[in-house]
Parts: sequence; structure tokens; C-alpha cells
Amino acid sequence: MKIGIIVFSNTGNTLSAAERLEKKLSGKGHAATLVRLMPKAGYRAGQAPTGFEELPALDRFEALVFAAPVNAFSLCLPMKEYLETIEPLRGRKTALLTTEFFPYGWMGGTRAIAMMRRACEGKGGVVCGSAIVNWSRKDRERRIEAAVDEIAGGLIG
Repeated sequence: MKIGIIVFSNTGNTLSAAERLEKKLSGKGHAATLVRLMPKAGYRAGQAPTGFEELPALDRFEALVFAAPVNAFSLCLPMKEYLETIEPLRGRKTALLTTEFFPYGWMGGTRAIAMMRRACEGKGGVVCGSAIVNWSRKDRERRIEAAVDEIAGGLIG
């Protein structure tokens, strides 16, 4: 299966979790491709971007993962803006991954996942998995592995 992992990352935390997911999916024989969303020059964290350097063509993927951090107890503005502009997903499997510094999902991660879910389902996507990685927890490595397993399992069964 051709799987696109579309990721926005400010600090590299979300990117590192997405890279582990890409490695797992590729190891299971799927064509997983990680694509970074890069806001145009002048973007600063916490601001809405004025567009992106390049938008990935989603029609080349059979399934999608959207990965982004939490900012200000909500989905980061670049991913929010991006999901508002994407083409219809037309029943395509999607999975959602978010990372946050705080130790509990109710401190922004749950809200970010809900925002991503609404955006994807509003575009006709079928959400088949989601995960939150709480970066400040001592068991972060175990949580990353659990998130990768949850998302991979939802996408490929």
C-alpha cells in the first residue's frame, strides 16, 4: 500500500515520531513516504503561515497519516490551515498523530486529534486510528512505540 505521512514539526519531536512510523510501515512492505509541510519563509511558531513551500499531491497515496504538534492547547495553525485546503479524500483511510509537551492528552492532544478528525471526515476521509504522544512523560519511548503500533494497525490491519 502507498502511504503518505504528511508531517508538520517545529522542534523535531513530531518528525521523529513520524519517522519511526515510516520505518515500521516500510518494514512491513508498504511504500511509506514522509512529506514535510514547510511554511513559506517568514513563518514563526504560533502564527498562521502565509502558505506552504510545496503542497504534496495526495492522490498518489492510498492511505494518509497527518502528524502535527499541539500548540496553545490546540492543533498547530500550519496543520489546521493545511487540512482546510486539501483536496477531497474520497473514502481514503487516514490516521492522525499528534505530539504535545504536556503529560496528559486532555491538555491539548485530545482537542488536536478531534480537530484533525473533523477536518479529515469533512473531506470524506475514513479515520482508522489516532494517537497522542506526551513528550514530557518518562515513558515517552513506550508511548511512541504504542502510537506507531496503533496507527500502523489501523491503516494496514
